[in-house]
Formats: sequence, C-alpha cells, structure tokens
Amino acid sequence: HRTAAAIILNANPFTYGHLYLVEQAAAENDLLHLFVVSEDVSFFPYDIRDRLVREGTAHLKNIVHHATGPYMISQATFPSYFQKDEDAAIRSHAQLDIAVFSRIAQALSITRRYVGEEQASRVTRLYNEIMLHDLPLAGIECRVIPRKEREGAPISASTVRRAIQSGSMDALPALVPPTTLAFLQSEESAAIRKKIAEAADVVHY
Repeated sequence: HRTAAAIILNANPFTYGHLYLVEQAAAENDLLHLFVVSEDVSFFPYDIRDRLVREGTAHLKNIVHHATGPYMISQATFPSYFQKDEDAAIRSHAQLDIAVFSRIAQALSITRRYVGEEQASRVTRLYNEIMLHDLPLAGIECRVIPRKEREGAPISASTVRRAIQSGSMDALPALVPPTTLAFLQSEESAAIRKKIAEAADVVHY
C-alpha cells in the first residue's frame, strides 16, 4: 500500500525549517505532493519561492511539485492568510480552504498532510487547529511536526526576513539552505532585500 502525503508552503523564503518538514514527510511516505502558494502577495515572488523550494529539495526523489493556483491558500479560498481579519473570519476561510484541499487530496490519493507546529503566527495557528479537526473527517491524517530550532528559537521565514531587515546577513547561513543563501547573497535578490529593509512589518501575523 503506497502512501501519498502533502505539504503546502508559502516559503517566503525557503528555510531550514521548511526543509526539515519536507524531509520528514518525504522519509515517511512513498510520494510527497509539495504545493507552493502561488498567490503573489509575499515579499518573495512566486517564481523565486518555487525555484528555491525546488533547488532546496532536489536531493529528494519522491516529490511531485505543484502550484496551489486559485484553489489553495489563495485570495479566493483563504483571504485571511494575506490580510488581518478577526478570528471568526479566519476560521470560516480556513474551513473553506481545507474543504477544497480535501477534494484535491481525494483526486491525488493523499492520505496525510504535514504542517509545522506554530506559535508565532495567529492565522497559521488557527489554520492548524482547524486542520487537526477537519482533515480526519475527510479521511486525511494531519501530522504536526515540531519546528526545527536554532539557539532555542524556531526557524521561520519571519526570522529570516527580520535578519534581512536588520542587516544581520551573517545570521542567514544557520537559517536557510545553501541554495536559498546563494540567492539572498546575489544581486538578483537586491530589490527584494531592499523591500524587506524598508517594510514596516515583516512578520506574518
């Protein structure tokens, strides 16, 4: 009996935390469907996020890559992910997004979804809570994986963006894989780094 699992990442940008989650799921399943949020409202544009995810996971041979399109964590299914909303709105949007995901999972024979444990982001924490309740009702196991830590703090994309904003580029090698680091140190990322440096807030609420 072959097992297929799924992870949905925004990867803004792709970190060692994301890689740890992906490697866990890839090791525990025959096939891993890896979806990258394609809504373009993050600091890192979709084409860059998708590229860094593909480069950072190239050593794993049982991954199928997908864009989420307008069907998962998009302005259509989950606008609360991208804008500050009340908890009731977040919950109703999360339920819609999970219902759509469940139909896609059925078509792809996905029986597990992996998520990182969440303490910092309110919207992601609520989303995880609802997934833990709703996914089993659709016959999908939801596995919450503790975050990979560095010096006692979880590694997250917000941590990376804060380091870029404060000019602490020397902190990045411990937070992101070499492929992401090479991009962040390149001239290609200069406009993104400037945008992060000038932003009022770089933490996902």
